[in-house]
Amino acid sequence: MGNTLLYSNIILWIVVIVQTLFIFLLTKSITHFLNNLRIEKTNSNLLTVGKKAPLFKEFDEKGNLMKLSDFNDSFTLLFFADDVCNICKETFALIKNKIPNSIRLVIIADENPEIESLSTLVSENNMSLIRSNDIPINYQINEVPTLFLLDKYNVIKEIYSHNEVQELIKDLALQNHKAS
Repeated sequence: MGNTLLYSNIILWIVVIVQTLFIFLLTKSITHFLNNLRIEKTNSNLLTVGKKAPLFKEFDEKGNLMKLSDFNDSFTLLFFADDVCNICKETFALIKNKIPNSIRLVIIADENPEIESLSTLVSENNMSLIRSNDIPINYQINEVPTLFLLDKYNVIKEIYSHNEVQELIKDLALQNHKAS
């Protein structure tokens, strides 16, 4: 009887160890599957050239209600910036005089600025400054400056980072040439 009990306990422990190992491997496989699924879902939601830009409705610094859907008469350049970003200010200085009147410029910055330096940049009628924390999230902004050129149907024509400012200037010149 003693040997039978001993063998029974050994077999029971082997079964428990095998089941634990099986559960561990199954959990690892499920985790790997779910991570791959999440990565695929994230990549499918990335904003890329040719996709429709997310719509927004916010008040600008002057108190005017700005809706992206209202900009369907012209191209729009969305300029995501930050008040303390010197590269943003340099980029704006480079492109400001090269933006044709046919393109509406919308600067989008944090809701709670540390300083009000971007407000002084907006001077033309076709320029607006929107303070929002939601719009950069919807546009998946990871760094500033980032610029989106949208056509009159709000389809993303191009996405520019601060390294691509010269390309943006060329594209603005082409757009200016088409407008005239």
